[in-house]
Amino acid sequence: MAKSPLATAEVSTVSLGSLPGRIYMQLLKEAVRARAGVVNLLGIAIVLAVGVNLVAAGLSSWLTPWGGAVLGAVLVFTTSIVVVLVQLRSRREAVVYRGFLPIYKGVPVRVPGYHLANSAEMYLRAVLDEKPALAAQWDAEPLLPTKSGLPNVNGAQSRLIREAVEYVLLDSLSTNLTDYFNKDSWFRTRIRTHERDHLRDLFPDNRILEFLSSPYEDRDGFAERRSAEDGEVRTRGRAIAIYSGTRIFSEFRLNLPKDVHVRRLAPGRILFDSRYMQTELKVEFDGASYNLDRDFLEAYIGIKDHDFVYSDSGNVWSVRLTFESRLRWRSFFSLRAWRLHKWAESFAEKSRNRFDGASFLSSISWEATRTMLRVQKTLGSSSNSTHS
Repeated sequence: MAKSPLATAEVSTVSLGSLPGRIYMQLLKEAVRARAGVVNLLGIAIVLAVGVNLVAAGLSSWLTPWGGAVLGAVLVFTTSIVVVLVQLRSRREAVVYRGFLPIYKGVPVRVPGYHLANSAEMYLRAVLDEKPALAAQWDAEPLLPTKSGLPNVNGAQSRLIREAVEYVLLDSLSTNLTDYFNKDSWFRTRIRTHERDHLRDLFPDNRILEFLSSPYEDRDGFAERRSAEDGEVRTRGRAIAIYSGTRIFSEFRLNLPKDVHVRRLAPGRILFDSRYMQTELKVEFDGASYNLDRDFLEAYIGIKDHDFVYSDSGNVWSVRLTFESRLRWRSFFSLRAWRLHKWAESFAEKSRNRFDGASFLSSISWEATRTMLRVQKTLGSSSNSTHS
């Protein structure tokens, strides 16, 4: 009997260096508690420093009055800095989600209600339909089968899957940032918009991002086919998204605090760096399978091929997404900075059901649904046996 996906598709708790993975990101909330604790510790530090000053007063025979004052001030300052650094040294946190993508007969499969799989399928289909060269690579270098029997994690399909997942993540981030900073006019003068031209550093390792955000006027697919049925999203008189058949144009921009700089660290790794906080988004695809039971594949997704899992027909692939944040020491002295940079926690929280497979399965009550399906199947088999 296949294992329940809820038993095997839990949020990963693997470590990132010394960082344990969590389901929720509470970095700033914990930092607020730490800041309150520092106030108490600083009081203790000052008392200790006064005691040291008294000792120093006993040495007045060889210290001038100014020398004693300087010594006391240095001790207070040094002790305070040590206390702050001790409190902030572990202000790092990582949230790790594990999602899944079904690929059947070389084609990505949609999963009703699951944002990651549905969006990746839509974007991959759009790029492969409009870019014959990428489609040829996709067909020529499949994940399975290979002579070794292992997935081809360095082939074209593997790279495009990672790029598609990263694009889905960035597209969701773009929307979340807009919503987050639009909810309060206080943010208006404290953020800036990173347009496509400001983010070209991300393009070399993500062809999907580069292509889908490229001006639609320059793309033959849109020149050939524009009709009244085309979907179009406009704001302030310009089109920010167009859907024409399978073709997609989506304007890409990121609204971020003014001190944030965006750069790529490696394929699948993007860093948002500021004076107060660092946040890294990481997408990992290593050819691992995701254990979805047969009932889910047949009843929910609609794939009834019993040879589907890890075969020539296809497989359900696992992808790992990591949100890692680290507070810099400057942030300890600025509540305004925490308010500005809370977007990272907001995004990690809203992404859970959209990207994490176990959270999605829980949100649709799959465990209860699977039990009901098996009971119905058992009752049906018993009824047929009785009539025969």
